[in-house]
Amino acid sequence: MNVFFDAAKLRQHRQEQAAHGFPLLRACPNTSAIARITFLDTLAPAEREDFAKQLSCLEDEQASRPPPTHADFQEMVRAFPLLARLFGASIGLHPPQATALDIRQVPVKVMAKLLAEAGAGGLEALGKTLMLSDEPEARRPSPAHAASLDEAVPVAPARLRKLIDRMMSDRFGATGQAIDKQHTVYDALVPAGQLRLHATFSPPGRMTKQLQYHIEIRGTGHGLAAYETVWRTPGVWDYLTESNADRSIVHLGTLIGVCLTLL
Repeated sequence: MNVFFDAAKLRQHRQEQAAHGFPLLRACPNTSAIARITFLDTLAPAEREDFAKQLSCLEDEQASRPPPTHADFQEMVRAFPLLARLFGASIGLHPPQATALDIRQVPVKVMAKLLAEAGAGGLEALGKTLMLSDEPEARRPSPAHAASLDEAVPVAPARLRKLIDRMMSDRFGATGQAIDKQHTVYDALVPAGQLRLHATFSPPGRMTKQLQYHIEIRGTGHGLAAYETVWRTPGVWDYLTESNADRSIVHLGTLIGVCLTLL
């Protein structure tokens, strides 16, 4: 259940995004978001809008009559067929099934390491050692984030920090303050109040997360949230490459702005 955003604004936003093919979620360099988009792209246009409606209706029901047990939550989800199809395995509605590896959903640090180990054999060599899907789309990176596997080069951490520093300064007039080696906060005064962005960077050696972000409006009761929570996906970015980093951090600024409109 999303308690950060206004329910009516959230419902309208979901419907608008569904009608246009989920452009904001699609642009998030986040393999969980990519997985969500991969599912949503299997739906017909009318089903996409129905998915958005079902998600809002589920959250309305959760707010009006919170399910006391996990079994009650399962029954609540079962009433929404598209949600049950997507979330069923993760909440125990049906047993999880083994699936072939989809390259689109492999974090870029992991992908870079695998490709380096495969050497000249590249993807074909990986396909022999991993349970790689035969679907052509699953053997190419997400087109929103990389034109080819040659772009599977993780952005340098120092460059990533500089891009966020610049974006937060240019867009919100915010300056970063380091809480520790991995956690930086950015404070800015916006019409909704005192905005704080939490940016948590990956420690050395971490092979998945590159950036996790949350926003809050301090002193208002609006706790931590990321845009991806609109679609029940965490705001963990793990597909930031040298090629897509600039546009991705511009997109982060866009997402923060959108979140402010949904309060």
